[in-house]
Amino acid sequence: MQNRLMILPVMLFTSHCYAQVPIEIDALNFGDIPIESGSVCTLDNTGNIVGSCDASSPDISLGRILVESLPKNTEMFISVAGSNSANLSLLVSGQVTAASQTTTFTDGEQIQIRSRGSNNTADILIGGEIRTLQTLTNGQSYQIGYTVTINIQ
Repeated sequence: MQNRLMILPVMLFTSHCYAQVPIEIDALNFGDIPIESGSVCTLDNTGNIVGSCDASSPDISLGRILVESLPKNTEMFISVAGSNSANLSLLVSGQVTAASQTTTFTDGEQIQIRSRGSNNTADILIGGEIRTLQTLTNGQSYQIGYTVTINIQ
């Protein structure tokens, strides 16, 4: 029996100058996962899922966070970190596209981006690995969050 699992983002936004608040475009969703302890699912940057999850689930999606109206020619540091609960562990990974440059990241890694020109948008795609830490209850919903931190210099 499978359980539906949606990841809800917890976004922390840190700024030393004006920027628009991040907007969640798509929620990170691993679809249906087995209830057994030790089940592992990995969602890559292209939206492919491998492991214990049901790869045919129509609910599977990368998380997508958009940050618009960033100041021109400004350095920013972006990190995304997963979390743990009593039932689940989430390690995130993904990519940030800004100023026509795409940079990949792993859980908690701080990457540096410099905005340019007039289209100053950071597009953050989030996938990763989710693991069940104990047997889940059939039919119950489970949630775990991640934190997006954007520090603009």
